[in-house]
Amino acid sequence: CIVWKNDTSFFSYHAYDRKIQWIFWSTYATWEIQMTLLEMRGQNEKTAETDRGITMLDGDIIDLYLKREPDAIRYTSEKYGARLLALSNRLLQDMETAKECENDTYLQAWERIPPNEPREYFFAFLAKIIRHLSLDVCRKKNRQKRNAVIVELSGELEQCIPDRKRNMQTVIDGNEFGRVVSEFLRSLPEQQRNMFVRRYWYADSVAQIAEEFACPENTVKSILFRVRGKMKQFLEKEGYEV
Repeated sequence: CIVWKNDTSFFSYHAYDRKIQWIFWSTYATWEIQMTLLEMRGQNEKTAETDRGITMLDGDIIDLYLKREPDAIRYTSEKYGARLLALSNRLLQDMETAKECENDTYLQAWERIPPNEPREYFFAFLAKIIRHLSLDVCRKKNRQKRNAVIVELSGELEQCIPDRKRNMQTVIDGNEFGRVVSEFLRSLPEQQRNMFVRRYWYADSVAQIAEEFACPENTVKSILFRVRGKMKQFLEKEGYEV
């Protein structure tokens, strides 16, 4: 099987669907990927905050964590709770379990800040935590019943993920793979990059992406298809057998 350097259980192939490891590559996100996501979403985040009347800056919330002020969690929940819950529920299709993951996310944020100080990428920091928690639940709960959302996404990405049979005994560095994916993302036009990450990082539906970008669903599907083809070619040039 493929051997991962800096291995985690999430990247081993005992999970029910080998493709899940590659679909959610940024669960093992490097700084490069986090910064790519930040660059893509930063302006949209500020606009959304203004629309909701939220005035507390991420840096101020981080200061509360550093001072060990319990209000840090309250402000985090008020600002990002709804979006974190929606992200978890898209993956789990179970609102009660998603709420548990949301609460666990705040606990992990409390434990990780300090030493981390994600002032410039706070939402990406939180989203990474809740995605990892949610996918871990999927892995544990869906050995007998496959998650429809993950199966759908895995089917879409089948054409551009490394093939296990062709990569037998290959050592794959998770950080290096993160760097390669980040480089690929940066090479894409902005719209294609945003759609790809919305679909395969935030697990948004095609309908949701079409609504945000004000275009037909068939257009979204076509763009995602082309980007998957580009990703396949990019990974092959980087030495991955796809």
